[in-house]
Order: sequence, then structure tokens, then C-alpha cells
Amino acid sequence: MRRLAWLGIGFALACGRSGFEFPEAGTASLGGDGSDGGGGGHDGSDAPSDDAQDDGFVFVPEPDLPAMAPSCGNGVIDPGELCYLPSIEYASRIDPCALALGDLDDDGHLDVVVPNSDFNHAETPSNVASVLRGDGKGGLGSPEAWLAGGDVPVGVTIGDFDGDGIDDLAVTNAYAASLNVLLAAAPAAFGDAVPYTIGDTPVMSAAGDIDGDADVDLAVTNSGSGDISVLRNRGDGSFELAASYDSPGTPWEVILSDLSGDGVLDMAVATSEGAQVFVWQGLGDGAFATAGSLATGDGTLGLIAVDLDEDGWPDLVASNSWVSTITVYMADGAGSYVPHSNVAVGTQPRSLAAGDFDSDGLVDIATADESDNAVLVALGDGAGGLVPVANYPVGLLPSAVRAGDLNEDGVLDLVTSNQSSNTVGVLLSNP
Repeated sequence: MRRLAWLGIGFALACGRSGFEFPEAGTASLGGDGSDGGGGGHDGSDAPSDDAQDDGFVFVPEPDLPAMAPSCGNGVIDPGELCYLPSIEYASRIDPCALALGDLDDDGHLDVVVPNSDFNHAETPSNVASVLRGDGKGGLGSPEAWLAGGDVPVGVTIGDFDGDGIDDLAVTNAYAASLNVLLAAAPAAFGDAVPYTIGDTPVMSAAGDIDGDADVDLAVTNSGSGDISVLRNRGDGSFELAASYDSPGTPWEVILSDLSGDGVLDMAVATSEGAQVFVWQGLGDGAFATAGSLATGDGTLGLIAVDLDEDGWPDLVASNSWVSTITVYMADGAGSYVPHSNVAVGTQPRSLAAGDFDSDGLVDIATADESDNAVLVALGDGAGGLVPVANYPVGLLPSAVRAGDLNEDGVLDLVTSNQSSNTVGVLLSNP
């Protein structure tokens, strides 16, 4: 097994309309002078100091944003053109706090599911998750509510947990301290939620086979208790709590990816307090060993693993809400990660999506910037560099952004969950 080696590198409203807030932003942690790390980031005032750049980072300021390419709309996919129509907003029920994409009804078209946090139970006495079915042309249907169990659902993950070929749902319930699994008896027809008690204030989960038995397991971040719960699938869609791993700071997004190149899923977690990404190496039997941490920026909420430089190794990109940047770490091909850049994006980037948005064959990044009510697209150069080039208004307080081809034109579309406008927004590609 190849070990993960590491370099020695050194809220805004989270979900819903009341309560559940992050503490005030602390000091900058990328070698700055200790000044307040919150705020916008547009003018470069939140850029790391020269000390941080000496640690290996290059700070990339946000440039002016150009207009749409003149070739957009001609129906031809031209490499390098970035073409998106204005966001179309679909009612989602109250407080869509996150979203996931998948073909839930097995009709060949992508659908959307959101957890409706509804803190005050303004819409219904029972908490729900809502499914919006895609029509394959970029449109979404009315929200179909499924009882999510627990209280204040804030995260959702799609996976075939019982191995029947039909997608199921896993919903994190913040106030109930539970992960609820909804097994589908038929496509987009979910049974009663089965609760699993985990840590305090769970927020996000990730699915993957961590123990090599071909069943889909789950990892969940518990922001209140500061740990990650790992649940192993028994093989029938039921789970056992295998272990909990302490995470300094406030854990938020969790990913499962083979970061060490040994064929076993590893685990990485973004932490909003402490400005770090913590990493555990998978041992292949469902257990994890601490591998190290990577410095980011204050308020790290989003995290994705994606191969930015096409070397076959997943790189890491984190969104830093309080300093309005994204941090890029490049895999070195030997199990270690090297600091690459801090890129200024929109105000309070919360969520990330990756894909080839301009059809040039290179991986790009999109951020959901909740204070700007916008999605920003940064184009990749194939070597780990990211340049922000376009900003697209969406609904109010976008909590998540995901990429998928909803209109099936061969170019990825962008989808947001917009908490304060109670909508799912769709930015359709328009080549």
C-alpha cells in the first residue's frame, strides 16, 4: 500500500432561515497579519501575505469578467466557448439546503433532490426531501416530497445502498443527530426513512465502498461534535456505525476518493474553523488512519477531488467562504499534495462543482457564491491554474452547485439550490 505523504504546511447562515449559524470569522490562517479574514475578497484585500506565498501558494486575483462568446447559440459545440443562459428557477419547497443529481426515476434523464430544512416547520410538521424530475430538455417538474424523518434535513446523498440497481437517498438531519436512509422500492418511490444515530449536528455525507465488499458505505460530518461518523453497509442497505474520527475545527464537506493511488478510498474533510483540510488514509477494511492536514483559508466549507492537470491523480480544491477564495493543492504523483494557488472568486463561496464547462477538454471549477447570489466559473488551463471568467446570477443564497447535462446537448449545465428564494436554479448550456 502506498502511504500518503504530506508536506509540513504549517457563516453566514448555514442552512434555513433561523438558528444553526457559524461563529464569527476568525483570523486569516495563510500566513497573514492576523487581521479579520471575513469580507468580500473582490478587491484583493483578503489576499494572503507574502509569507503565505513563500509557503508555495500563488495568489490569483479576480479579474474583470468578459461577455459571452459571440458563437453561443448557434447549436455547434466550439472548443473554448462558454455559453450559459440566464438561470431558470424552479420551486423546490422551503429552504433547499443542498442538492444532488441523479437519474432517480430511471428514465435516462437527470433529476434533482434537495433536503428542505424548514427550521420552523412553516410548510409541514414533518421534514421532507423533495425530488424534481428532469425531462431531458433542461426542465424540472414540481417538487415531490418524501418524508426525510428526523428534524432539519440539511444534506442529501444518492447511492444504490441495497444493491437492487435503483438509487436510494441518505439524508442528514442536523437537529436529530441522525442520518436517515430512504430505500427506493421502485424508481423515485422511497420507503420509510431508517434513522442511524451519529454525532451532533450532522451536515454532509459522502458515499463509496470503503471496505472493498462492493457495497456502498457512508461517511458523515458532524459539525457540532467535531467528528466524522463512518457507517459500513451490511450488504442489504442497512448500516452499522463502524467508527468516529475526530476532526479539529468544524467539519463540513467530506469526500471519499483514492488520494494515495493504492486503489483504496481515502477520506478528506473541509473544516470551517481552523482553515484546513484534514485527510485520512483508507486501510481497505473500512478503517482510516490519520494522514495529515493541508492549510486553506478561513471558513473552508466546500471540497472536491478532481484531476486538474490530467496526470491521473486527483487534485484538491477547497472553497474558503470567509476570505472569498478557493485553494488548490496539486497531487505530486507520490501520495503527497503541493500548494499551488489561492484564487479570488465571488463573495462567500460555499460549494464547488467541477467539469469541462467550455468544451476545451480541460477541467474547470464553478463556485456557488452565497453573498453574491451567483455562480462563478473559473476556467482551467490543464496545469492546475484557474482563471475566473464569468459570473451568473442565480436565486437568493445559493447553498450548493452541481454540474450535469440536464438538456442532453453534450455540455454540462449548472444547478443550484437557493435557500432564501426556495428554488432550484438551472443554468442551461447554450452552445
